[in-house]
Amino acid sequence: MPIPAESSLLEPQALRSWLQDLPWVDTPRVARCLREQLCQLAERPLVPRQRALLLQCYQPHLLMLTATLEESLFDASLPLPPTEAEKAQLLVDLCELMARNYGLLADIWASAPTSADAVLPILHHALDWLARLGLHRAQIYAPPGAAFWKTVYHLFQLIERHELLLHPAAEPVREPLHVLFLFAVCNPPRFRPRELRQIDRLLRRFGRSLIIHPDPRHRDRSAGFAFDYLDPTPPRPRKRLPELKRPRADRRFLFTQPVIRQLLDYVKTEEPSGVETLPFCQSRRLALRLAHSLGAPKQRRWLRRRQSRNCRAIVGLEELVVFLRKHQDTDLEALMRTAATLENPEPGFSLETPAGAGEKDEARYSEVDALHILDTNKAQIRPEDIWGNPVATSPETVMEFSAQLADVSARGYRLHWHGSACPRLRPGEILSLVWEDGEPEIATIRWLHAQGERLISLGVELLSFSAQLVVASRFVPDIAEDGPEPQYSWAVLTPAQPAIGRDTCLLVPARTWCHGQWVDIYYTRHRKATFNLRQRLDSSPAYDLFTLEGIKLDAAADTRQ
Repeated sequence: MPIPAESSLLEPQALRSWLQDLPWVDTPRVARCLREQLCQLAERPLVPRQRALLLQCYQPHLLMLTATLEESLFDASLPLPPTEAEKAQLLVDLCELMARNYGLLADIWASAPTSADAVLPILHHALDWLARLGLHRAQIYAPPGAAFWKTVYHLFQLIERHELLLHPAAEPVREPLHVLFLFAVCNPPRFRPRELRQIDRLLRRFGRSLIIHPDPRHRDRSAGFAFDYLDPTPPRPRKRLPELKRPRADRRFLFTQPVIRQLLDYVKTEEPSGVETLPFCQSRRLALRLAHSLGAPKQRRWLRRRQSRNCRAIVGLEELVVFLRKHQDTDLEALMRTAATLENPEPGFSLETPAGAGEKDEARYSEVDALHILDTNKAQIRPEDIWGNPVATSPETVMEFSAQLADVSARGYRLHWHGSACPRLRPGEILSLVWEDGEPEIATIRWLHAQGERLISLGVELLSFSAQLVVASRFVPDIAEDGPEPQYSWAVLTPAQPAIGRDTCLLVPARTWCHGQWVDIYYTRHRKATFNLRQRLDSSPAYDLFTLEGIKLDAAADTRQ
């Protein structure tokens, strides 16, 4: 890629021509080149007008480039393989360099303030690139960086000192500023990368109503979060800050109630509003979770106790089913084979068109996900890995990973995940832990933190200390002789556990069953019981967990004629 002399790239017209001629199909190569140019731009002493014109040339191209890089990381394995790790680093570096260059312009204006109209667009771009930086760091479960909040609070002080938010044209500045604060307090490690992108869109739409005030009570409201702009740490729940006998000049309080109200109104809507990057039904559920995070942040209820122990980890509900099929003595395989014969008596293939817009979106996303995973894994398989194994891997093989217990509480664990990349390592995924005795404990991943290049910390909540493989089908009364044949699917039954206050539950793939449905649960081929899915106790993009109500377990009927 030819790079002209530095002096020629300091002229806006020459820079525009050079940018248009770049090979944009080769995303990583172009990103490396632009990172170098932006780094040089940040170090050169330029007059403000020239720097502003050059940044205007870069702006549209950088928005397009960072969107492409972000898309490639949505379904990357964790810990990130080398190729994806480089893309992630390029993405955050480009955002940081754009924010730094716009920040230089803001500092020059602050040293000799002129009209507010001149600095408001600069502050908008600086804060917007910082918000993008925070989003993309969260999407790889990494902290935003040592200087991130120092930079944010520096710009906030500048805005507050010159009362820029009172200006009639200050709305473009308020949006990214509020997004920065709200995104930080919504607990990003608990969400998936695609969900974080949707959260960013929701906050840009509804976050402008956030109130920032120096008093903890304002208009009969009590603040939920606060920050000290002389302390370079993110905003925290107000309860976690030490109480002050007298007000601090550098402390500001965040009132999220107006934002929560708008999010709840959005949840009640029946039509998309144009902010959705996920299917509309998923976006509404996510908005409800976001409202809970902003209104009632989760508090730790159980003390942690340090403990070190190795275990095997199985990621995903499908993998758990395969494991249980191999290790539990059951005759349910025959039932599932019979179901497959009933479902498709004629050999061949049939395609079923998704009915609704949401289903079409999900089908499209699943195709993109599958293609991306195949392309990612292709680069990780060496020829010797294939030719060194004369026996082909069975599709029924369980993928097991090694993990290390870091600490334990009454309801979960913190684990260290070393080295091995897993595409399903996401918040809301089922994680089964197999100890020395071989009995799996069923948990769900609540949060992730990247610590270094090849180490991930996971917070998991226990769902059950044991599991039983069953087959579930839609309940069809005996009188419905002409009704449809039952559809069978694998499910996992978790027994009642009074010690943690949990009833008997059914664990199934997400969006398979609905609250209030009646299901037949087969323990063996000829022994079943009928239950009502009383309450959806927990759900995620990967699974639903229902409590059961109906016939008691010991009253299961024999289905043999």
